[in-house]
Amino acid sequence: AVLAKRAAMDQLLRSAHPGVRTILDAPVQMAAETERLRSAAGQPGGTDLEVMLNAAAASWPDGQGPATTLRYEAGQLTLAATGWRDADISSFRERLRAAGWALEAAQGRVTLSRPNTDGAGRGGASP
Repeated sequence: AVLAKRAAMDQLLRSAHPGVRTILDAPVQMAAETERLRSAAGQPGGTDLEVMLNAAAASWPDGQGPATTLRYEAGQLTLAATGWRDADISSFRERLRAAGWALEAAQGRVTLSRPNTDGAGRGGASP
């Protein structure tokens, strides 16, 4: 049964992405190939800057002015949060969490990312 499922995944990869010649790990290769096509089509991905800025803007705490600085790198958006109260950070975190994002706050900054669902690496929300 396992071999049949692997063969079906390989066939699906071949039919969806005929340019893939060698199949090593069909699910991983299919995700990578689909991401490559999305990027080539100019569509924003789930952790691209534009998407992350929209999430931050939609969840921004009431009464807070615009961010004075921002830093983006590989799926993480860090914004200045100097002078924010704990209630502002909690509100921002909860609004983002409801939209599928995680937020870390430290030293006058907040960092937005997608939660890591495989249990490895960064992405969890801090208290």
